[in-house]
Amino acid sequence: MPLALIIKQLEWLLGASELSSERLTSLLSRRFHSAYFSRYRRILIYQRIRVISALFALLTLAWIPIDWLLLPTQTALGLTGLRLLSAGLFLFLALTDSQQSEPCQFRLTLLFINPLLFYLAALNQLQGLDVAGWGQYLAEVYGLLPFIALAGLCIFPLTLLESLGLGLLPLLATLVSPVLVSDPSQYGFISHGWMLVLILGVTLLATSIQLNFMLSLLHRISYDPLTRVFSRSTGNELIDLYFHLSLDQESPFALAFVDLDRFKSINDDYGHEMGDEALRNAAHALGQQFRRSDMVIRWGGEEFLVIFPNTDMAGVRLVLERLSQNWLGQRPDGAPLTASIGVAERLSDGINDWPQLLELADKRMYQAKQTGRAKVVLNAEQEIRSPQTEGGS
Repeated sequence: MPLALIIKQLEWLLGASELSSERLTSLLSRRFHSAYFSRYRRILIYQRIRVISALFALLTLAWIPIDWLLLPTQTALGLTGLRLLSAGLFLFLALTDSQQSEPCQFRLTLLFINPLLFYLAALNQLQGLDVAGWGQYLAEVYGLLPFIALAGLCIFPLTLLESLGLGLLPLLATLVSPVLVSDPSQYGFISHGWMLVLILGVTLLATSIQLNFMLSLLHRISYDPLTRVFSRSTGNELIDLYFHLSLDQESPFALAFVDLDRFKSINDDYGHEMGDEALRNAAHALGQQFRRSDMVIRWGGEEFLVIFPNTDMAGVRLVLERLSQNWLGQRPDGAPLTASIGVAERLSDGINDWPQLLELADKRMYQAKQTGRAKVVLNAEQEIRSPQTEGGS
């Protein structure tokens, strides 16, 4: 089947109008997620782990009286001990607080291993048990635990690799189960495995749909509709996130405040439509000039802010020197669309609070505007001038 046709089928299944290569890789593995998206997905997964764990703990304990009512005392006693252990782990996942990246993945794995371990231990308790009527029905209910665990995956926005890794655990449990029971045909892979494979396919689709929806929703609310760069509200969160990563890693972190020169005259002389077009062109030029790791934010009006993670002042200078050669496209009259830019960097400026860093970049931007425009002020000693700078180059 041609690749284009496969992608079209995926778009239809996922409810997406268009799947880019970047979106496909994001659906495949979390390695391709931005730190910003990973943060929100991690919080959502963590919250759902807590809710599901609390629900499973309650249901696990609520089933104890049924075991005592329908099963022999010795068997019910053994199952009660298993239920208390399983419920204890569920309560641990529900009540403890952690939102770090690795604990979230670890907790998600624990959430799905727990019922499967209980399933295997319960089968061992039920081995050789001669029950009839409701007792037989209850014993068969225990065989449904792998299905319940697999179905539970559907509520999480997981990548294909994550879903596949966790989804194989119930299949593994059914492969092991014949060793623990006297009648392998009752619980083994032959009787349950084929159905689990079908449910796994549905689960992979369901988790991908959730992840795709989350990617689309976050993209929609995170970007400025006119310029298609990050909005100011999203920008505040990005600055806070990457600034604190910089503090934790003792790495450089820089901000560049960009203000388009004489932008008001475009609106006054050519109308707001031409002004909007100039803003779109400027945003596009910024995106083209900067690196993939840099983030462009529309801060307001004709102002943009650029985040340079893990970049020192020398690295920022190289990038902005390249920008100042062509600037941001053309004005409606054909002249270059220039900007006044102020830069601040956490380590070289000795600042450990991002609002102060932003304020310093803003101050240097105004300094650039007041001393000739079309220039970059890096610090008190360094600036980048261009032929368009008033007063000479």
